[in-house]
Amino acid sequence: MRAQTAANLLRWWTRLYTVAMPLEQRERRRAEVESDLWESLRDPAGSRQILSRLLLGVADDVGWSITHMEQTSRSSLWWSVGSLLVFVAVAGTLIYAPESAVMREAIWAWPTVAGLHVVGIVTLISLRLLIDLRLIGLRWPFGGVPMATLARRVTPWTALAVLLTLATGLALYAVDPGDLAANSMFQIKIAALVLALVNVWYCHAVALRDAAQWQPTPAARASGYLSLTLWAVLIGISLLVPYTA
Repeated sequence: MRAQTAANLLRWWTRLYTVAMPLEQRERRRAEVESDLWESLRDPAGSRQILSRLLLGVADDVGWSITHMEQTSRSSLWWSVGSLLVFVAVAGTLIYAPESAVMREAIWAWPTVAGLHVVGIVTLISLRLLIDLRLIGLRWPFGGVPMATLARRVTPWTALAVLLTLATGLALYAVDPGDLAANSMFQIKIAALVLALVNVWYCHAVALRDAAQWQPTPAARASGYLSLTLWAVLIGISLLVPYTA
């Protein structure tokens, strides 16, 4: 590989892992890399040096970026990683889940789990409603509460509601995985849920990334309206699942 090509790869990687940095630190880091490249490009073995720096320095670069991230960017990173892990866990469970003898036979199991599932859904939608209404620009009933404060107070409870809803939903799914997987309304429900959770991730990782200086934007409003629509669809479809083959 030519040295110039290797240098372009390193520049691309540097831009990628510094994108969430404060401007001053981002520019300083990129300037340091450019200085190293200037020396390496004048060395006959520059290509090997640059590739070694790229491949062996990935872990250090990622660690540096997390250490120097703004607080809001670091929160966005954890939201991204957490959302990805949740999606993988849910997908794996839906694909490979066996029938649950406890859910099918225990008298207390189904009503208890179903009740907790309803509590989780109601809590989740209620909390999301607060954020969604603020996203679309509605100031009532929030008064003068800044978006950063609202998001900080709502987010932990939203995460707990998501976990409760998913855990109980998977338990209910285990009653009869085969029939539910073939149910057209259930398939639409899962698609709407995935889109809603992706939108929650987008809200926290992108739309509210700079919550302290946040102002309503077209993208934020679109996220709010989409969220309201998806949760409404999710509620309606959930009511139809028991009556659809």
